[in-house]
Amino acid sequence: MLGLVPGDGNPYDLVYAHYMAGVHYALIGNPDLAKHFALSTVTQSDRYGFAQFAAIGRATLGQALIGQGQTRAGIELLNDGLARMAAASVRVATTMYLTWLAEAQLALEDYTGALATGQQALAFNLGETFFRPETLRVHARALRHASSSGDAAQLLDDAAALATHIGAWQLLVGIERDRAELRGLVAGAAIPVPIISLKIAE
Repeated sequence: MLGLVPGDGNPYDLVYAHYMAGVHYALIGNPDLAKHFALSTVTQSDRYGFAQFAAIGRATLGQALIGQGQTRAGIELLNDGLARMAAASVRVATTMYLTWLAEAQLALEDYTGALATGQQALAFNLGETFFRPETLRVHARALRHASSSGDAAQLLDDAAALATHIGAWQLLVGIERDRAELRGLVAGAAIPVPIISLKIAE
């Protein structure tokens, strides 16, 4: 997308391209580049008054910081971005940002918060399905910490079915890994339960 931005100095086009690049790098697990482009999005959006991108840029910057190990700072930015989105009546991709937030809460062992955030993500916009398999996967991990292995298994089955239906093959990698992990736990195997980051490309 960056190669398609016209050279006419239109700040909106550049902000849009940098936001999309930031999300892309966050999703493929490159937090350094995600931070670079998200920070540019926020800076330029604040300068030119692009409220939508100021909000979603902050959420993406939060995920980049989480990827760099700055989890608490990232959560603060995610919450700030979500609050700004609500104030500006921006709904698109809210489920993705909430899923990022829930996983960060899991990383801090805030299981109650992660469960609540996951439930919010799953109920927010049923028509937005592009990230729902990942939302189901992350929520299943929260349920595992609540000793609800049966419910977690069902969510992972639902996640796998939806990922297959919409062709989200990279998301399916993490889902199948968690399904195998859960089967081992239910069988009593001594398998560690790490928090899997949103690195959907191996």
